Amino acid sequence: MPRKVESRAAHPYVRTMRVFLLLLVAGACASPRATPSPAPSSPAWITTLHQDHPLVGRILDTRTGKFIIPSAIPPLLTNADVVLLGEKHDNPDHHRLQAQVLGMMVEQGLRPSVALEMVDVDQQSSVDSYLAHPQATARGFGHAVQWTERGWPDFSMYEPIFSLVMQHKLPLLAANAPTAMVRNLARQGRDAITDAEWQALGLDEPLPASLHQALITELKDSHCGMLPERALEPMALAQRARDAQMALRLLDAHPPVALVAGAGHARLDRGVPLALRRTKPDLRVRSLAFMEVIAGRHGAPEYLDSPSSPEFDLLWFTPRVDDEDPCKGMKR
Repeated sequence: MPRKVESRAAHPYVRTMRVFLLLLVAGACASPRATPSPAPSSPAWITTLHQDHPLVGRILDTRTGKFIIPSAIPPLLTNADVVLLGEKHDNPDHHRLQAQVLGMMVEQGLRPSVALEMVDVDQQSSVDSYLAHPQATARGFGHAVQWTERGWPDFSMYEPIFSLVMQHKLPLLAANAPTAMVRNLARQGRDAITDAEWQALGLDEPLPASLHQALITELKDSHCGMLPERALEPMALAQRARDAQMALRLLDAHPPVALVAGAGHARLDRGVPLALRRTKPDLRVRSLAFMEVIAGRHGAPEYLDSPSSPEFDLLWFTPRVDDEDPCKGMKR
């Protein structure tokens, strides 16, 4: 079950799910206490709220319960088939650090394909056409895939990722389920797609009861309790379809492949990794989530739903974008 959330602003996936709603409308064990480590050197943070929080800049290896330094990350990723880089969409530091991790992989001699939650699979031709243009730039990519029109945060925050991808000519993959399919599933449920699509996405296999209830609870909380009960099951199906489609895209790619997506999709228990395991149980998957700190919450395991069975392999703590209550805007 998800941890108790002290406030709406503290919920790590609220903004992720708000983007999901906008798209619909638009058309390894941790020890109980992390081992202390010296204070990390501070990068030039873009976000400013709670920069003095004791966890900011620290990286927790949830499997050992110890903090590590950035240079210890590459050895943990070298043999991975899939690397999941879970973000909070509107935090620019998360995207800067995602680009840093991808750069670490390149420095290790790897050429990861980079898959994107923000671009639907049916946009791959637009991605390929743009990248093939001799005057293509990282800044221009957003216009090519209608980034702003599709409701994602300011594209400039993501530019470090695309600058690195284009500099090293890494394969770039559109990974998300088509918006129309997701919208229809969220509105109509099972009747929205064919039997073949239903089976291909693994939706014929129900989630274990505990995971299903956790997903329903998260949908309720991330939509501020404003969704009618009848909408929750179809929206859970839509969320599972997105995870499954991203998993299929990762399986199609030559490893290693890195997925840039909201942290909810990078969860090892019920996100994209669950869909990956159903198809290929022996796939080597590593999940790194970038996590905004919360005032008064100073223990690293407090940021996990279950420290004894963590939903991420690594947590990299950052300052917050804001402490605003997103539910106020939704209610308006």
